[in-house]
Amino acid sequence: MALGGFLLGAVLLIAAAVPTLPTSTLVLMPVALVLNVVLGQLMGTTGLPFYVDAIGTVLIAVLAAPPREPPPAPSAPLCGPSSTRPCCPSRPGRR
Repeated sequence: MALGGFLLGAVLLIAAAVPTLPTSTLVLMPVALVLNVVLGQLMGTTGLPFYVDAIGTVLIAVLAAPPREPPPAPSAPLCGPSSTRPCCPSRPGRR
């Protein structure tokens, strides 16, 4: 009975999220699923201790993520005469 509740919740979450996903993400999801299953089976049969069955998950996360904005430019210099840190700290024996 508890499994049915979890399944119903998962179905409702997916039904709410699918209309907001772009087509490219919806196309990549089955590709990532197949990649995970195939690589998981390959690692299981060869006995190698690598977790490459998560490559599909990482792939979909990277490719389907929204683009990041670049960080803002600093308003004050990070080093130099107007900051509290010198750019090149003096070294003994060098000028």
